[in-house]
This record gives sequence, C-alpha cells and structure tokens, in this order.
Amino acid sequence: MARQKRMYEERGLYFVTARTFQARMLLTPSDALNQVIGGVLARSVMLTGVQLHGFVVASNHVHLLVTAEGDRLSAFMQHFLGNVARKVGRLRDWRGSLWQRRFAAEPVIDDEAAIGRLRYIIAHGVKEGLVRHPAEWPGLSCLPLLLAGGTQSYRVFHWARRWRHGVLVEGGEQLLDHRWSDLVCLELTPLSCWAQLSPEARRARVDALVEQVVEEGAAAHQSVPGAHAVQTQHPHARPTKFKKSPQPRCHASTWRARREHRAKASSWDAAYAAASREFRKGDWGVPFPRWAFRPSAASIERDVGVVPRRPT
Repeated sequence: MARQKRMYEERGLYFVTARTFQARMLLTPSDALNQVIGGVLARSVMLTGVQLHGFVVASNHVHLLVTAEGDRLSAFMQHFLGNVARKVGRLRDWRGSLWQRRFAAEPVIDDEAAIGRLRYIIAHGVKEGLVRHPAEWPGLSCLPLLLAGGTQSYRVFHWARRWRHGVLVEGGEQLLDHRWSDLVCLELTPLSCWAQLSPEARRARVDALVEQVVEEGAAAHQSVPGAHAVQTQHPHARPTKFKKSPQPRCHASTWRARREHRAKASSWDAAYAAASREFRKGDWGVPFPRWAFRPSAASIERDVGVVPRRPT
C-alpha cells in the first residue's frame, strides 16, 4: 500500500506519531532519557516556531499535537527525530535506525477532535493498562505542564563540545555533564478552543479529562504492572504483540467534516499526481501544489533513467 502524501495547510493542527524500529522499547523511560528528549523537543520548538499543545513519549513511540504553518512541520520533525535518534542511540547503545519509518501527521479538523487527541495523549499508560493514573507514567509527558502551567526547563546536550575540553567519552553518565549543555525552556500553547479561557478554567478542563481516563482505565484493567515495571524493560526488547491499524486521513468529530477533508485531499492528490507525471517526463518547471515535495532524483532515475535538474 502506498504511503499517504502530506497535504499541508496555511496553518494546520496535526496529530503526529513516530514509532521506533521494530517497536523496540528504545524509549524506555528514565530520568536521563526524559532530560535528553525534553531538551531536544524544546529546542526543536524554539528553532522552527511551531506551537506545541501536547506530547507523550511512550516506550516505543511518540505522540505530538502541534500547530504549524505551511511545511514547517517537516523541519520541526526532521530536527526532533534526527537529534533524538543520535542522542538516544548513544544512551541505549543502539547503532541501527532508531525510527521504523517516516512520521505520520494527521490533520485535526475541529475543536472537538482536538480535545479528543489531547485526551488520547493524556491517557497514555492508563489505556494500555500499565499505570492507574496518567501522572504515574514515568516517561516524558505534557500533563505536568497542562496542570501547572508555566514552563519546564531541560538541558540540550551538545556532545561535540567535549572535544573543546579535550574529553573523549564513549558513553555513560559523562555524556550528561552540564559542561556541554544549554538550559532551554519548554512551554505549551493552549488549544485554540481554550485560548480565551483563564488558566484555572483550562486546568479544570484537563482535570475532567484525567478523571474520565482514570475511570475508564479502572473499568478496563483490574491490575497494572506499574511504573517500576515499565522502567525495568530492556530497551532492545520487542513486544510480543502490538496494535496495527490503518492510518486515518484526518481526525474529525463529524462524518461531514471527514468527508469534506477527504474530497479536498483527493483533489490535492490528483493535482500532485498530474504534476509528478510531467515532472518525470522532463518538465522540471511544472508547478506542484503548494508545500508539496517534488519526487526525489533517486526515484526518477530509478523509474525513467534520467536525473532531473533544477530549472534555470
């Protein structure tokens, strides 16, 4: 099955997911890992200007809820996933690819769907039957920031600075030495439907979501292993089974909204396919839909034996 093409909006809200290679537990929570990933996430937001509304780091995948203008989401994810892969690979003694495939980015169409996606992020750990309360999840999560507001500080580790200090370190705790780190702050942006609410009102909305999650988790799971069991998983281990489901084209609260988005996406796909055909025939200046990525030179050379060149 061909992968979905990304149709970016002028300003869009996206539910983003990235999964580890073979669903291995390479992101098993620890204080060190939370600090490293938190620093990378904060710096990625700062450099690209996207708005971060929610996030959670599970043992083998990451969920983010972000608003981005145009194709900035790709720049944000390139920086975030690339730096996480390099740093976590060193901490976990993992030399292969950290991520299974490219990230999934599904548009969130309306306010109700946006709240639903935020609730889905908050529920991690509880809905899987791992912990009783979302606050018990030992991995990186947006819940503390949603409840307390303000910012959370993390350190961004620039390991190349070790050479300036004449330090040769292969791994271990010395990788987290503050001498080669900067302190950065991570701040959440409220969802647009909550932007006009007071901080107290937003916390009340989050508390209500948490209460629903806890009640549903208690009804679905009689016992849970707890946070300690999650943290003692071997990072290279693979789950015996994991959920597989088709990627939705979007998230919307009504069938009408989903149908309208599907029609818009189909029109965009048709325009992209027509431009791609002409591009592969040698018309390098053919216009593509806005914020679309042209076919790669490698794929065209493989298909037609010609390397495309930029128009002059």
